[in-house]
Amino acid sequence: MENYSDKELIRLIVIENKGKYRDHLYNRYKDKVYRRCYSYLRNESLAREFVQDIFVKVFNKLDGFTQSSSFSTWLYTITINYCIDYSRRKSKHSIIEYMTSDSLPDVIDDLIPEDEENDSLFERFQNTLLDLPENYRVIIELKYLQNKKIKEIQKTLNLSESNTKMRIKRAKEALLLKFNQKYGSESLKKK
Repeated sequence: MENYSDKELIRLIVIENKGKYRDHLYNRYKDKVYRRCYSYLRNESLAREFVQDIFVKVFNKLDGFTQSSSFSTWLYTITINYCIDYSRRKSKHSIIEYMTSDSLPDVIDDLIPEDEENDSLFERFQNTLLDLPENYRVIIELKYLQNKKIKEIQKTLNLSESNTKMRIKRAKEALLLKFNQKYGSESLKKK
């Protein structure tokens, strides 16, 4: 089985539904998924738990995998989204603090509505963030919600330092533009 490609293993799992093929695919990628989870969570036991959860999700969705990208890319995307969803759920209330603090500089500070309740503020921010392309959404969440340093983001997303900084800048601009389109610039906090 060592010589089976990911594509062949997936076909055997979907068609024959044999555990040994699942185990092989799991063993091939479990360490990579763990490292990715740990880089987001900084918690070993939670990262190990996430590996199990992610693979359950992957195996449940495997028959829908279109192979338009490689399996590792698909798995990486599921892993990142799973970690981000966890962070989002965990930080629903702390996002208000982030949005009103100095940790969200420049353009993102402008997204604080003047007279809104906290739940409404969170919903507006979350809805706007969800409208962004995935690469912008991920980088905003890493930088401002998880407080990752440029070097960590660079390593996580496999980008150069200049590309990381440029993507953060563009993501912030896109976030403001989307917010203005959805809620109007008059709903922004006056400086």
